[in-house]
Amino acid sequence: MRAAILEEAVVEEVRWQRPVRPGDKLHVRRHTLMSRPREGEMRAGEVEFLYEVVNQDGLAAMIQRSVLLLKQRPQSFRN
Repeated sequence: MRAAILEEAVVEEVRWQRPVRPGDKLHVRRHTLMSRPREGEMRAGEVEFLYEVVNQDGLAAMIQRSVLLLKQRPQSFRN
C-alpha cells in the first residue's frame, strides 16, 4: 500500500509491554482500526492504526495507537 501521509494527527497511546534487549529480533505489525473522511476536508481522511513491535517470541514489546491524516485516492482508483 502506498499512501500520502499529510500529518500524524494524534498519538492516542504508547505502551511498553516488556523490555527490548540487544540481540532481540523485532518486527512491526500494523492493524487498521478505523477510517473515515475528515470533516470539512474533501481530499483527506483520518485512519486509526494500531502498531505492535513484536519480539522473536511473538510477544508485543510495544504498542502504539495513532491517527494519521492521509490524502484520499481519486474515486477512479478506489475498490
